Amino acid sequence: MRVFLLLLLAVSLPSIANELSVLSPDKKVKLSFTDDGELAQYRVPFNGEPVLGLGKLGFTFAKAAPLYRDFKVEEISRNTVDQTPT
Repeated sequence: MRVFLLLLLAVSLPSIANELSVLSPDKKVKLSFTDDGELAQYRVPFNGEPVLGLGKLGFTFAKAAPLYRDFKVEEISRNTVDQTPT
């Protein structure tokens, strides 16, 4: 779950590369980001079946214009953690 949140923060920066994906540890859940149509978008399938369809990623502010275009991945960081009880 932490990897998903870190990836979400990474893509929340000003255009996403073609497609960027991350898998859950059991490889059943895939979180994908794309810049299809110049919009930052995401989708989440479980065992290959759609759970969340293509959705727009962005921010809506009360006193400012919405931010949902021209996102850019500045950096990708990978980390593996073994949380198996010993």
